[in-house]
Amino acid sequence: MPAPRNRAVKQPKASLKQAAPLFATSVVKLHAAQFSAAQAARPGRPRNPPFSRLAPTRLVYDPAKLVRATKTKPAFSTDEEARAELDERIRRLSLSSTSVVRALAMRLTCGDGEAPPASLAHPLYTRAFQRAQGSVLLVRTREAGAAGLEVKPFTLVWPAHAVHADELHDADPTRLIAWLRRLALKHLPRNPRGWLYAQLHGEYEARSNTFILHFHGIAAGDYLLALRGPVKAELKEEAKHLPKNPNTSDVRAPLLFQQLRDAPRQVSYVLQSWWPSRPVVMTPKGLKRVRAKRRIPEPYHSAYLVWLDRQSVAGLRLRMGLGSGG
Repeated sequence: MPAPRNRAVKQPKASLKQAAPLFATSVVKLHAAQFSAAQAARPGRPRNPPFSRLAPTRLVYDPAKLVRATKTKPAFSTDEEARAELDERIRRLSLSSTSVVRALAMRLTCGDGEAPPASLAHPLYTRAFQRAQGSVLLVRTREAGAAGLEVKPFTLVWPAHAVHADELHDADPTRLIAWLRRLALKHLPRNPRGWLYAQLHGEYEARSNTFILHFHGIAAGDYLLALRGPVKAELKEEAKHLPKNPNTSDVRAPLLFQQLRDAPRQVSYVLQSWWPSRPVVMTPKGLKRVRAKRRIPEPYHSAYLVWLDRQSVAGLRLRMGLGSGG
């Protein structure tokens, strides 16, 4: 006698945000409806510098060329790689049934000879920004070393900054930037030497269906001392009292520093713009986030691109002690 067929149990609405299936039709429809309504209420597009201002003919340092000179896997994409990524993004966006997403596909499409739109969702625009900002940071890194200031890249992951994938459209990056600014100012001396640059980045985690918003940055002088000392100690203590998420791995060290060994490569890592998906797997020691990075699955890949398109360069980065030219 054949075994009885298992019947699907209808989940209550309260469980939708706890563990949403990636390709469940109800989740996609709910996400599309929420996202379209939220975007319709948004103000005008942010003012980003035009592409022509981000692509100078002469750079003091060209980070892309310097990284490739190290004979390791390049961190900065080439024009060909950026164009291939653009084609893939347009293809995926065009397949959506959501008008806001399809509109972004049209916005990213530009004819031969046209400058890319000033959008952080456009790979050629973000590549130009990476090269321009990377050149400035490499100059400042060299100057700091000549002045006897220690320079180190860092990564800051604060668990409370995780955002459920269906609520990414409500995420306010300026709030996170202000949080980091206040944290640094709290522990800086009156007239600090050095500088700090930090940029917001994200990773998608399928198990918890969340975007892990975090910072990559580089700091020098008193800014580095503040981060490495009292800021790190404060975050480590506060992390002990945060609620645990059973669907993701714990953040044991919210603030990590690296030795400055390959400045072009490490600066390019700070400025990375591509958001990956990193799975969390169960190991004998508990949940662990694997190092392999993959493309974010739909519909959340399109959602993060539309969110990026609504952001400004200034709204995703923190600059302290760099002056107007940094």
